[in-house]
Amino acid sequence: MLDKNEIRKHLIAHSASGLAGSAYCRRENLNMSTFRNWYNRREEYLASPAVEKLPFIRVSLPANDPTAGEMPPVLEVRLGNSATLRIPAEIDAARLGAILRTLKRSRVLG
Repeated sequence: MLDKNEIRKHLIAHSASGLAGSAYCRRENLNMSTFRNWYNRREEYLASPAVEKLPFIRVSLPANDPTAGEMPPVLEVRLGNSATLRIPAEIDAARLGAILRTLKRSRVLG
């Protein structure tokens, strides 16, 4: 019996494969009836997992150009091609762990 995450991976892989359900099941050695059940409930399996709620952190930006002076050490997390998250190097491990877990759950990080 597969868990919800494994079923989700199969549904995503099937969609990306371009194969008919029966061909995908043959290739992956899955029972067609079971796969059809997953497919019919795909909205449930593909729904985004709940995102951990973190406290709001107020951010102050310097009045001058931040790229003009020396920047403090930061950890950069690239979020695909769309954005970069810059985290102060002095962040505590618990907070950093919470941020990374939230990003992973929201499928921003693989």
